[in-house]
Amino acid sequence: MSDLPRVLIVDDEKSMLDTYKRVFRKELNMTLVGSANEALRELGEAEFDALITDYAMPEVNGAQLLQKVSRRAPELPTIMVTAYADLPDVQMLKNTGVVEIVLLKPWDRDEVMRWVGHCLRLSKLRRSVGTMRGEVRRDSGKYKQVDASDRSRLREPSGELTVRGDKDREPRR
Repeated sequence: MSDLPRVLIVDDEKSMLDTYKRVFRKELNMTLVGSANEALRELGEAEFDALITDYAMPEVNGAQLLQKVSRRAPELPTIMVTAYADLPDVQMLKNTGVVEIVLLKPWDRDEVMRWVGHCLRLSKLRRSVGTMRGEVRRDSGKYKQVDASDRSRLREPSGELTVRGDKDREPRR
Protein backbone atom coordinates (compact mmCIF):
# COMPACT_ATOMS: atom_id res chain seq x y z
CA MET A 1 0.00 0.00 0.00
CA SER A 2 1.27 3.43 -0.97
CA ASP A 3 1.74 6.31 1.48
CA LEU A 4 1.08 8.75 -1.35
CA PRO A 5 -2.14 10.76 -1.28
CA ARG A 6 -4.98 8.92 -3.07
CA VAL A 7 -6.47 11.28 -5.61
CA LEU A 8 -9.35 10.62 -7.98
CA ILE A 9 -8.83 12.59 -11.21
CA VAL A 10 -11.73 13.10 -13.62
CA ASP A 11 -11.29 14.42 -17.17
CA ASP A 12 -12.93 13.36 -20.40
CA GLU A 13 -9.77 14.14 -22.41
CA LYS A 14 -7.38 11.20 -22.44
CA SER A 15 -4.45 13.52 -23.20
CA MET A 16 -5.14 15.43 -19.94
CA LEU A 17 -5.32 12.19 -17.95
CA ASP A 18 -1.99 11.15 -19.52
CA THR A 19 -0.53 14.53 -18.51
CA TYR A 20 -1.66 14.10 -14.89
CA LYS A 21 -0.22 10.60 -14.88
CA ARG A 22 3.13 11.73 -16.26
CA VAL A 23 3.48 14.90 -14.14
CA PHE A 24 2.33 13.50 -10.78
CA ARG A 25 3.37 9.84 -10.95
CA LYS A 26 5.89 10.22 -8.09
CA GLU A 27 3.75 12.43 -5.81
CA LEU A 28 0.25 10.99 -6.08
CA ASN A 29 -1.47 7.63 -6.04
CA MET A 30 -3.95 8.42 -8.83
CA THR A 31 -7.10 6.82 -10.07
CA LEU A 32 -7.81 8.34 -13.49
CA VAL A 33 -11.32 8.23 -14.98
CA GLY A 34 -12.89 9.74 -18.09
CA SER A 35 -16.39 10.60 -16.86
CA ALA A 36 -18.43 11.71 -13.89
CA ASN A 37 -20.26 8.39 -13.82
CA GLU A 38 -16.97 6.49 -13.59
CA ALA A 39 -15.90 8.83 -10.78
CA LEU A 40 -19.07 8.14 -8.82
CA ARG A 41 -18.53 4.41 -9.27
CA GLU A 42 -14.94 4.72 -7.99
CA LEU A 43 -16.10 6.72 -4.97
CA GLY A 44 -18.40 3.84 -4.08
CA GLU A 45 -15.52 1.36 -4.20
CA ALA A 46 -12.52 3.18 -2.70
CA GLU A 47 -11.56 5.95 -0.32
CA PHE A 48 -9.75 9.03 -1.62
CA ASP A 49 -7.95 11.98 -0.04
CA ALA A 50 -9.02 14.41 -2.78
CA LEU A 51 -10.83 14.68 -6.08
CA ILE A 52 -9.71 16.77 -9.05
CA THR A 53 -12.17 17.28 -11.87
CA ASP A 54 -12.40 19.15 -15.12
CA TYR A 55 -15.45 21.34 -15.61
CA ALA A 56 -16.30 20.80 -19.28
CA MET A 57 -17.31 17.16 -19.76
CA PRO A 58 -20.17 15.61 -21.72
CA GLU A 59 -23.31 14.25 -20.02
CA VAL A 60 -22.43 15.33 -16.46
CA ASN A 61 -20.14 18.36 -16.11
CA GLY A 62 -17.69 18.94 -13.28
CA ALA A 63 -20.07 21.21 -11.36
CA GLN A 64 -22.82 18.60 -11.44
CA LEU A 65 -20.33 15.92 -10.38
CA LEU A 66 -19.14 17.98 -7.40
CA GLN A 67 -22.72 18.59 -6.26
CA LYS A 68 -23.31 14.82 -6.28
CA VAL A 69 -20.00 14.19 -4.51
CA SER A 70 -20.85 16.75 -1.81
CA ARG A 71 -23.98 14.72 -0.99
CA ARG A 72 -22.31 11.28 -1.15
CA ALA A 73 -18.94 12.11 0.39
CA PRO A 74 -19.14 15.56 2.03
CA GLU A 75 -15.80 15.02 3.77
CA LEU A 76 -13.93 14.66 0.44
CA PRO A 77 -12.00 17.82 -0.52
CA THR A 78 -12.38 18.77 -4.18
CA ILE A 79 -10.52 20.79 -6.79
CA MET A 80 -11.97 21.94 -10.10
CA VAL A 81 -9.80 22.69 -13.10
CA THR A 82 -11.37 24.83 -15.81
CA ALA A 83 -10.84 27.45 -18.45
CA TYR A 84 -14.27 28.89 -17.55
CA ALA A 85 -13.94 30.33 -14.04
CA ASP A 86 -16.62 32.97 -14.63
CA LEU A 87 -19.47 30.51 -15.34
CA PRO A 88 -22.42 30.73 -12.91
CA ASP A 89 -22.05 27.02 -12.00
CA VAL A 90 -18.43 27.52 -11.03
CA GLN A 91 -19.19 30.67 -9.03
CA MET A 92 -22.00 28.86 -7.18
CA LEU A 93 -19.66 26.00 -6.24
CA LYS A 94 -17.11 28.45 -4.88
CA ASN A 95 -19.73 30.41 -2.95
CA THR A 96 -21.33 27.34 -1.34
CA GLY A 97 -18.06 25.65 -0.37
CA VAL A 98 -18.68 22.58 -2.54
CA VAL A 99 -15.21 23.03 -4.04
CA GLU A 100 -12.05 23.98 -2.15
CA ILE A 101 -10.44 25.76 -5.10
CA VAL A 102 -10.99 26.40 -8.79
CA LEU A 103 -7.74 26.30 -10.75
CA LEU A 104 -7.54 27.86 -14.18
CA LYS A 105 -6.10 26.08 -17.19
CA PRO A 106 -3.34 25.79 -18.00
CA TRP A 107 -2.60 24.64 -14.46
CA ASP A 108 0.76 24.89 -12.77
CA ARG A 109 2.22 21.68 -11.32
CA ASP A 110 3.38 23.34 -8.08
CA GLU A 111 0.03 25.03 -7.54
CA VAL A 112 -1.84 21.74 -8.03
CA MET A 113 0.50 20.02 -5.55
CA ARG A 114 0.09 22.85 -3.03
CA TRP A 115 -3.72 22.45 -3.20
CA VAL A 116 -3.53 18.67 -3.07
CA GLY A 117 -1.45 19.08 0.11
CA HIS A 118 -4.13 21.37 1.51
CA CYS A 119 -6.80 18.82 0.57
CA LEU A 120 -4.82 16.03 2.24
CA ARG A 121 -4.68 17.97 5.51
CA LEU A 122 -8.36 18.85 5.21
CA SER A 123 -9.27 15.23 4.49
CA LYS A 124 -7.42 14.04 7.61
CA LEU A 125 -9.13 16.69 9.74
CA ARG A 126 -12.58 15.84 8.39
CA ARG A 127 -12.03 12.13 9.01
CA SER A 128 -10.85 12.87 12.57
CA VAL A 129 -13.96 14.95 13.20
CA GLY A 130 -16.11 12.13 11.80
CA THR A 131 -14.40 9.63 14.08
CA MET A 132 -14.88 11.89 17.10
CA ARG A 133 -18.55 12.41 16.27
CA GLY A 134 -19.01 8.65 16.11
CA GLU A 135 -17.30 8.23 19.48
CA VAL A 136 -19.48 10.92 21.04
CA ARG A 137 -22.63 9.27 19.65
CA ARG A 138 -21.49 5.87 20.91
CA ASP A 139 -20.51 7.19 24.34
CA SER A 140 -23.63 9.31 24.78
CA GLY A 141 -25.68 6.11 24.49
CA LYS A 142 -23.91 4.79 27.58
CA TYR A 143 -25.13 7.72 29.65
CA LYS A 144 -28.72 7.41 28.48
CA GLN A 145 -28.94 3.87 29.81
CA VAL A 146 -29.74 4.33 33.48
CA ASP A 147 -30.89 1.13 35.16
CA ALA A 148 -33.60 0.95 37.83
CA SER A 149 -31.14 1.02 40.73
CA ASP A 150 -29.65 4.28 39.48
CA ARG A 151 -33.11 5.81 38.98
CA SER A 152 -33.99 5.24 42.61
CA ARG A 153 -31.03 7.38 43.61
CA LEU A 154 -32.00 10.22 41.30
CA ARG A 155 -34.06 13.01 42.78
CA GLU A 156 -35.21 16.45 41.84
CA PRO A 157 -32.40 18.98 41.92
CA SER A 158 -32.47 21.16 45.02
CA GLY A 159 -30.59 24.01 43.49
CA GLU A 160 -27.71 23.31 45.85
CA LEU A 161 -24.36 21.94 44.86
CA THR A 162 -22.44 19.96 47.43
CA VAL A 163 -18.92 18.89 46.67
CA ARG A 164 -18.00 15.52 48.17
CA GLY A 165 -15.34 15.85 50.80
CA ASP A 166 -16.41 19.40 51.60
CA LYS A 167 -19.05 18.60 54.22
CA ASP A 168 -18.02 21.57 56.33
CA ARG A 169 -18.62 24.05 53.53
CA GLU A 170 -21.89 25.74 52.79
CA PRO A 171 -23.74 24.54 49.69
CA ARG A 172 -23.32 26.82 46.63
CA ARG A 173 -26.43 28.39 45.16
